[in-house]
Amino acid sequence: MDEPVRKRIERPAYEYGLLFVIVASVAIFYVLTLQPNIMWSGGTDTFNYILSGLKILDSWGYLERVLSEAHLGMREDLEVVFPALSSLQIALVYQLSNGNFWISKLPGVVCFLAALPLIYRLSRNQVGLLCSVLIIITIGLSPYFFSFKEEIRSDLQFFFLLFLAMVLFMEMDQDGERRKIHFLIAMLCGVVCYLSIGYRSVGLALFPAIVAYDIWRHKKLRLVSLLTLAVGIGLYVLQSKLVPSGDGRYASSFPTDLSVYLERVYTNVVQYHYNIQRFVENTVFSAFTWVAYLSLLGLVAIGYLSRLFGRATILEFFIVVYFAGLLISPTTSAWQRYLIPAYPLILYYAFAGINFCSTVLNLGERIRKFGVVALSALIIANFGTQYLTRVPFHTLDEGPTSTSALAMYDFLSTSVKPGEVVATGFPAITGVVRLQTGLRAANLLEVDADLSEQEFDRILWQHFRDRGVRTLVLRHSEPRMVASYFGTRDIVDVNRLHIAFAERHKESVSAVFRNADFVVYRIGSEPS
Repeated sequence: MDEPVRKRIERPAYEYGLLFVIVASVAIFYVLTLQPNIMWSGGTDTFNYILSGLKILDSWGYLERVLSEAHLGMREDLEVVFPALSSLQIALVYQLSNGNFWISKLPGVVCFLAALPLIYRLSRNQVGLLCSVLIIITIGLSPYFFSFKEEIRSDLQFFFLLFLAMVLFMEMDQDGERRKIHFLIAMLCGVVCYLSIGYRSVGLALFPAIVAYDIWRHKKLRLVSLLTLAVGIGLYVLQSKLVPSGDGRYASSFPTDLSVYLERVYTNVVQYHYNIQRFVENTVFSAFTWVAYLSLLGLVAIGYLSRLFGRATILEFFIVVYFAGLLISPTTSAWQRYLIPAYPLILYYAFAGINFCSTVLNLGERIRKFGVVALSALIIANFGTQYLTRVPFHTLDEGPTSTSALAMYDFLSTSVKPGEVVATGFPAITGVVRLQTGLRAANLLEVDADLSEQEFDRILWQHFRDRGVRTLVLRHSEPRMVASYFGTRDIVDVNRLHIAFAERHKESVSAVFRNADFVVYRIGSEPS
């Protein structure tokens, strides 16, 4: 497994020109289609990020500088539920842009675009020019990434930081004349590793990957790797002492019952298999989905093993640790977005598999290039069917800035007394009510739909008493089926049982505001 230290290779200028044209084209495609709004279905995490960031600012004594006096009443309900750096960045951009969703999406888009040259850099020396170019073209054209740019989350920032950390780490394997600056690169790599954890806790996978790579390749932990680990872990520990974080909530969600935990692991395996297949899905001819998916599976296995037992890099160890972390995760949703860092590596190993087969079978350069181009063409053709049937290009008219939502905020701002608690039937509405009105807001208690009406009513009244709820906000419009990347789904009617509750208790739960989408109830005395 030992080999000479890698030498730096000078690239012709046209490669950089080609890279610029690809990234600029993707940038134009993304920015021109970036929507000014977000949908309610994607808003829950967005507002939780913002509220988490505000809680951190409050813990530092800076909340008054960010929020107006009228909005400070919601500070009692603030808590940190997401990693600190992502929460701070999203909250600050949102507040500084005066709640502009278009601007709030830009950091994610910029980080995605900046990650493309890094992916090219990682793969160029390993699988060649053609494969590297096709990887970033395929990722840039992916309907999933195109749709995800409309989300205000931490995943695309994490995507960039992750690949930047691996590029820096691989720089430390370059030629000996540059050893004097390897320690500087190692410290910078440690800082970037820490930043990646600050955006997504699963960035911790970088640390065991670094250790495993050094043991496998160099038979020991190198000094530069130890420096990277020391800086990254040191900054993470320092942050945990100084800044509130939602990481503890994640750790506490691991089930204690082994059978339940194994069931979740099995669910994760099934769902990640399904979502990788969905990434290359042909929505018109399902046979092409299976051709692309099975081809990827076989080629990835061959490509991974050929790289691991050939010229192994940090990539071979990161991908294993990362997937292991995903499979044992207690989370049982959002599987597709957790695969964001994996998709470029899946393509990378598929192309490495084609290169390996071509070499072993002595197929020649022409056949190798044909195989690489054919696989890319099949995947991109499948992407085309997703754009035709699944991805909306029209302006998003649902969401927190719709006319009916703005009217609801105005009503709450003028009719609800400061300090009173507003209950809502959807987490995203809870978050945006806090931000738009400064009122205290809480999610409605999730009640089992199979309960009798009498038991349902008893539990809900108890919830209102315990939380001091005097106002209830529900969506009452008919279910609307909205096309998105994730398929056609109902994003509106989540309050049926609560609306029925209000109808049964008209004498105590009176509707005081109603428009096309929302109804606001005033909660009176509980019936005897």
